[in-house]
Formats: sequence, C-alpha cells, structure tokens
Amino acid sequence: MNHHRHDVLPYLDALREHLVRHDVPSPVSVECTNWREPIAVHLYEITLSDLASALLLWTKSLDGVTVTAKRMRHDQSVHLTVVGRVASGVPLHVWGGVRFERPLFPDLPTGVEQDVELSTLHRWKHPGQGVAA
Repeated sequence: MNHHRHDVLPYLDALREHLVRHDVPSPVSVECTNWREPIAVHLYEITLSDLASALLLWTKSLDGVTVTAKRMRHDQSVHLTVVGRVASGVPLHVWGGVRFERPLFPDLPTGVEQDVELSTLHRWKHPGQGVAA
C-alpha cells in the first residue's frame, strides 16, 4: 500500500514556509486536504474592520488574489474569503466570519457568494469612511 499517494505534507510545508516568510495574521485553525482546495486558513477576528485588515495583509502576500463574501444560510454571519497562491503555487483560502449587518451587506442574499473588490476591503478596514456597496 502506498501511504504517500494522498500526502498532505507538501501543502502543510508550503503553508509553514509562507507563514515564516510573511508577517500575516496567524490562523486560529487550518484545514488541509489533498484535493481541490488543499489549504483553508481560518482567521478569528471579531469585527469587520479587524477581519478586513487581516485579509488585506494576506492579499499582499499571495499571488492571483480574489475576494468573495457569502452570507451563510443557517446563521446571521458572512464569510469573507481571500483565495490566492503561495510562492510555490499551492492554492490557499484564507477566511473569517463576521455578523451579518444589512447596512454593510445590502445586496448580499442568503447562500450566494459574491465577488468583493479590494477597495471594498479597504473601506471596511476604515469604518465611517463610507459604506460598501
């Protein structure tokens, strides 16, 4: 039996190397699989401002970055996710959740994932300087 066929160590090594090289917020948990989306990093930030700040730091350390927001079906939260690649090319998802507030997410239906512009993350980082559309 080949025990290395489904090895996650290369993905964990890529994440470790990334964390050592970049000053990014530490994850509260990491999920690692050997298929589709190998690494998911969960950040624990309470406020939208703090989560936006943390995600922006991660965007600066990844290549090919996209950002999405998804209002979850069974609770009143919104998951914000940054997807990008570390230097070795491994895809990485960095996410966190915040409480759903209609003024901040006016056009975000339940269960739908929408793209978020980096400029919106910057606005959320500095609350009171304009509400995101």
